[in-house]
Amino acid sequence: YKSFINLPVSIYGLGKIKKTVKGEYFSEIGDKYKNIYHIVLVPAYKEEKEELYERKVISVRKSEISDSISVVFVLEENDPKAHEIVTKLGEKYENVFMIIHPPEEGVVRGKSSAMAYAGKLIGAARYGRKPYFPERSSKFTVEENMKTYEALKKLMAGKEVVIHDTDIDYWFPHNYFEYFTKVYLETKNRKYAIYQPIIALINNLNKVKYFSRNIALTTTYDSINSNFSALLRSAFSAYAVSLDLLDDVGYWRSDVIQEDSSLYWKIRMKFGRKNVRIVPLSMPVFGNAIEAPEWKKEFFAQWRQLTRWGVGTSDLADIWLSDAPLREKISSIPSWLKFHLLWEISGIIGLETMTLSMILGYGPVPAVVYFLSYFFTLFGTSIAIRVLRDLLYDERAVLFGDTTETTLLMNTPSMERGYPVLFETRFPNTFINREAVAATALLVVTESSRRLIPWLDLGYIAALSVSSICALHGALKAFRYDLKYVVAPK
Repeated sequence: YKSFINLPVSIYGLGKIKKTVKGEYFSEIGDKYKNIYHIVLVPAYKEEKEELYERKVISVRKSEISDSISVVFVLEENDPKAHEIVTKLGEKYENVFMIIHPPEEGVVRGKSSAMAYAGKLIGAARYGRKPYFPERSSKFTVEENMKTYEALKKLMAGKEVVIHDTDIDYWFPHNYFEYFTKVYLETKNRKYAIYQPIIALINNLNKVKYFSRNIALTTTYDSINSNFSALLRSAFSAYAVSLDLLDDVGYWRSDVIQEDSSLYWKIRMKFGRKNVRIVPLSMPVFGNAIEAPEWKKEFFAQWRQLTRWGVGTSDLADIWLSDAPLREKISSIPSWLKFHLLWEISGIIGLETMTLSMILGYGPVPAVVYFLSYFFTLFGTSIAIRVLRDLLYDERAVLFGDTTETTLLMNTPSMERGYPVLFETRFPNTFINREAVAATALLVVTESSRRLIPWLDLGYIAALSVSSICALHGALKAFRYDLKYVVAPK
């Protein structure tokens, strides 16, 4: 069902995305943008690639309304290399700041607690409150944070403030903020909405290996479909929200790991789905897939990320232990299932369902229907990556002057040490992702091809099921975490 529905939804969505990215919005918003101030919060930890920091800043400075945007890097106190990089960027570009997250007692160290501290500091600057510094804050941290506090206080004075949460490896199309401002101004009750762009993890697909590439492609395709499906939207990875709403809800939580879904459910359970909604943006932000020099390191880095995503199942405790009405909790079930359960077990359930239907003598029909769903996923993913890849190349040329087009595909089947790689089928330039390996197997058998036959079953089992195992591992950690940190204090 998911595969059959996703294809027409994604085709519609891709057409809208392409039109949106090519549009011009500055003339439509006029001087209205001057009443809105944007702060791009960028959490980073132990990331030493200076290129990622600067690309983020460049993608913001290319905007025609860049005079109303600040980039604030959220760094940890024990990360001096990042402090040095951001200091240099601040000297080179206007409105580039950092907020250093000092050691705090009783918090779970990670992205959510860092964002919570940074959000509260920005809120203090906007609403005239004193900034908070834990006892263990170093002199350097206090000085740098006070510089940011004073600078933002002047820049935000008398304006509506919007916070954009993005990872260090994401960058924006050249007209992203003009388009966002247009949508923001046209949104009814705009301060009480969460704005969700398309997450396109395609910046480095030509560099990453089989498993990480599959996850990136699937995540990108799923992001498109989620944004254009009204019932299944949730804040994910990169999003925007007004500072007023953040202040009303108490900012991010400091006692969880995941910051995006946790904030979404915190807001939704307090204000209700009818009062606070997800506003989809038909505009991508471009990010990186998990990358490492060796396939083993990359595989386990991807495993850790999937585990963190699986930890998001702890949001269930926030939903059912909240003070929200029962009808609100029940209405949250479809979104929660989609984002925190179905993707985690779909690989295992799909494989078992197909196998059991044949073993128990139900005939070939269930298996054929199941395989057809892979064809639809293969086709939809291929179209999505083709369209987004073209937009990526155009934007790289505009923003960074990069006109080189590196292929995202391997021309001939090849083998890396002990690991299967992406390969082509009878369809030229078509991606094979984790949900399309079964369809590829049919094509290979039908055509009597000799391509990578020994790897087909391995690819099917590994790419389809391992991600589910990773996620379930995270889910297990989440429920253990709930018992210790969420349920007990309440």
